[in-house]
Amino acid sequence: MWQNYQISEQFPSQKEEAEMDLMLFTKKEYWLFHLRKEEILPVLVKDDNGNILSYWCFYKSSNEIRTPFSAPYFKPFISRTSSFLIQFEVVKGYLKSNYNQKVYFAFLKSLMDEYEFFKSNIQSVDIGTVLSVDKADFSRAIVNARKSRKLNSLLKDRSFKTELVRKNDWKETYELNLSWRIEKGHQNFIRSEVMRNLKLKFPHNYQAFHLINSDKVVGTVFFVKIHSEFLYVYSLITNPKYDAKEPSLLLWNAVYNWAFENKILFIDMGTSMLSNKGINKELLSYKLKIGGKCYRKYNVEC
Repeated sequence: MWQNYQISEQFPSQKEEAEMDLMLFTKKEYWLFHLRKEEILPVLVKDDNGNILSYWCFYKSSNEIRTPFSAPYFKPFISRTSSFLIQFEVVKGYLKSNYNQKVYFAFLKSLMDEYEFFKSNIQSVDIGTVLSVDKADFSRAIVNARKSRKLNSLLKDRSFKTELVRKNDWKETYELNLSWRIEKGHQNFIRSEVMRNLKLKFPHNYQAFHLINSDKVVGTVFFVKIHSEFLYVYSLITNPKYDAKEPSLLLWNAVYNWAFENKILFIDMGTSMLSNKGINKELLSYKLKIGGKCYRKYNVEC
């Protein structure tokens, strides 16, 4: 089937990227920032008239080809949603014919439900949470009454304030974030130097708030605008000494308000997975209480 299409191992042009309205995690400059050229395998499918039908990008190692490589969310471009299965088969066939390696795709549950045959090849499942930005304020989005009351109480406390992190304070604020994450036993960090360079490379996409209490930073949240409609929360954490007061609600409130003001429709609240691939049930429960809806991402071997 794939022989009937124009298939090239190249990225779309910048003009084509703009026309396709790609997510940040799908764009050429994002992949090139993280990987060497020889590790990246873009696949562009066109018809006989040169129209782009689909675009995919894979991480290529010695024994496997995988998408995404590390980004939390990767969505291939498909010109017509109804042609997804055809384009999937075209790309899978091309890779199988040209590379003697295992191929892995990541799909959301909606696709798994639609195409039953994927289910027999599931390698792993990641649990995430998404928050719809469809209310004028965050307290109305929270489904747990106690959490909503707690947020309103914190908002009345004048000793707390949230501020966007300035570029000059980015590195110091992120290192504070890292120190609290290490103290709480978190794993899988982006190094401070890498995060600083991400801010320099994508200054409008990478944003952060810090939470201040009586002139002392007691919490931070780092998030990414991955699309005109999507934010991804990379890390939200507070000083362990303040956790009993639940100041994290103020950081979620700041992100939600920023999203609402910037016409963002959805906030990906991040995964709720442990390093051993188990589910962090406490974290997942918290995100659901403050308005998140659970989703599953399936990693499938093809």
